Amino acid sequence: MDYWIKLSQFQCFSNEINCIKCNKCIDKSSKLYGLNPKIDEKGLLRVNSRLVKASLDVDEVNPIILPNDYFSRLIVLNSHERVLHSGVNETLIQTRAKFWILRARRFIKSILYGCRFCKKFNAYPGKEISASLPPDRVEKSQPFEVSGIDFAGPLILRDGSKVYIALFTCAVTRRIHLGLITSLSAECFIQAFRRFISRRGVCKIIYSDNAKTFKRADKELKYLYKLCKDENVSRFIVNIGITWKFIVEGAPWWGGFWERLVRSVKTCLKRILGKSSLTYEELYTVLVEIEAVINSRPITYLYSNVNEPDPLSPSHFLTGSKLTVLPSPNTVPKSSKCDLIKRWKHRLLLLDHFWKRFYK
Repeated sequence: MDYWIKLSQFQCFSNEINCIKCNKCIDKSSKLYGLNPKIDEKGLLRVNSRLVKASLDVDEVNPIILPNDYFSRLIVLNSHERVLHSGVNETLIQTRAKFWILRARRFIKSILYGCRFCKKFNAYPGKEISASLPPDRVEKSQPFEVSGIDFAGPLILRDGSKVYIALFTCAVTRRIHLGLITSLSAECFIQAFRRFISRRGVCKIIYSDNAKTFKRADKELKYLYKLCKDENVSRFIVNIGITWKFIVEGAPWWGGFWERLVRSVKTCLKRILGKSSLTYEELYTVLVEIEAVINSRPITYLYSNVNEPDPLSPSHFLTGSKLTVLPSPNTVPKSSKCDLIKRWKHRLLLLDHFWKRFYK
């Protein structure tokens, strides 16, 4: 070992070694100038520290100086294995117990970056090019004509009972509808679904998770798949002409367009409620207010120029404006049949303008 250390030091620090042997000062431009190096009785170049009087080993008080070469690389790899492939700091501490490698932290980082064993655990997943969106999500349609359904919860009410959030989201305009149900039974789901289509219109296509996906979530969420396969639910859906589609098993990211909105709803609930408990009516009111806020969020670019149009929100496609803005103080005068037809045509043009901006 001493032979290889001397060889490594002599190849990189031959001028400094000769100066020390001749009792000359090391040049200030040398990398070892600040270390005040010395040569021990074995001829090894060591750091001359101020810890001579400390009750420590010789290697800790005066560590051996090493350059950034292949021999030092082997020393670092050995220390890295001795600390069970830990990080840079652990490897550096283990190395400093005997050796002082110049610019050790940067040198160790470069070595650990190439450690094949660590790469298996620290590697990032590969990035793939996402496939094109299905036609159901890009074609012009009425709000909620193509929808996604998911459940969230349970939430605990003030009386200790459990309730669940039924989230319905439009796959195109990204608008949401929130319902509050008392259980995950087929009867409660049908009632929530009937309220949804009565207020938002009948859907043509519905997307939801499948049983394989729910196995990775809470156990209670598995009931959604059973609800969709329930005889009563299936009969109700067939009667109103709805096509129900399930995403691919083992691919929960296929339902990202509703999972992201579930997260937004939960974030609002946590910030509003905290640890407080509400009654059913109070919680339902909070959910409707959260629904209005999320439906008023911008989905197009927000310009800084005052002359540019306001950003679109999901509510623009249903009401023509954001739900969180105050109504106009001007009252609408009594209109004739001709005026109403003109306003209806203007509303169609405005909606078409929204769609053009949305696609851009």
